[in-house]
Amino acid sequence: MRSIQNSDEKRRNFRTNRMTESVLSVRNLRVEFVTRRSRLRAIDGISFDIAQGEVLGVVGESGAGKSVTGLAIIGLIDPPGRIAGGEIYLSGTRIDNLAGSGESGSE
Repeated sequence: MRSIQNSDEKRRNFRTNRMTESVLSVRNLRVEFVTRRSRLRAIDGISFDIAQGEVLGVVGESGAGKSVTGLAIIGLIDPPGRIAGGEIYLSGTRIDNLAGSGESGSE
């Protein structure tokens, strides 16, 4: 007998399978820089997966957030910058909330 999945279950299973197959998985990453006057959202909701053997090229205009994305992934965002939301997985292990990673983590 075949089980019937609703669309939410299918999406959830797809995301789970995708994260277990990926070497690097970034989900809804948000990075912001707090200033005296406001918060600058440098990265707003970026998501991607990189499977073993894949190469990802990031292309964009100056100031588009390419370097900030890379720095956030490896945990090198300096204050006043911080990871304001999202999740980063390396080989299925969440790495954006590890001890010693400053103010990173999702809200």
